[in-house]
Amino acid sequence: VTVVEMMDSLLATADQDLVKILAKRAEEIFEEIKLGTGVTAMKDTGDGVEVSFKKVADGSEETQTFEKVLVS
Repeated sequence: VTVVEMMDSLLATADQDLVKILAKRAEEIFEEIKLGTGVTAMKDTGDGVEVSFKKVADGSEETQTFEKVLVS
């Protein structure tokens, strides 16, 4: 599982002392956490979903393919 968050931290409006604990645990559970990153496009390739990302800070872009995508 890869988590993508446009803000620079998880749960930006929550108490950051609590978020630090959550973030440490999440780093152990999830394959990757992309903070400060927006999703710019998604495309069904038949073999999965191709997702394009753009870093908010420097505008760098990348693409990865996933089996499934959950948007929330």
